Amino acid sequence: MNRLVSRIFVSKYLSIVLLLASCREFYELEIITQDFGFLVAEGYVELEGKSTLKLGRTVTVYSEQSINPINNATVFLTGSESGSWQFALEEDGTYAMVGTLPSDQDYQLQIQIGEHEQYISDW
Repeated sequence: MNRLVSRIFVSKYLSIVLLLASCREFYELEIITQDFGFLVAEGYVELEGKSTLKLGRTVTVYSEQSINPINNATVFLTGSESGSWQFALEEDGTYAMVGTLPSDQDYQLQIQIGEHEQYISDW
């Protein structure tokens, strides 16, 4: 008797699962192939030691690269009270600065790319 009840339960369960699975419709995602070239800035600032910033641009979904590195930027970190520190290009798209920053002030990151693009963070 128990085997009969469990077979009925299993067959009803499988019927419901198959019914739900067969109700799905294939959805094809529309992928935008235009390359917008948005700026991507990823990094961190250390009060003591090495601070690193990676700069690049977005690429299309089908690109072989994950990001297009930027090697012609000028990157500064400016203190709200005093001081300005420049990051140097270390390797492809990676900028670094080594130093000690005062902990009693806020900082603003400034990125200049070429002559016409400038990005400035909040304090």
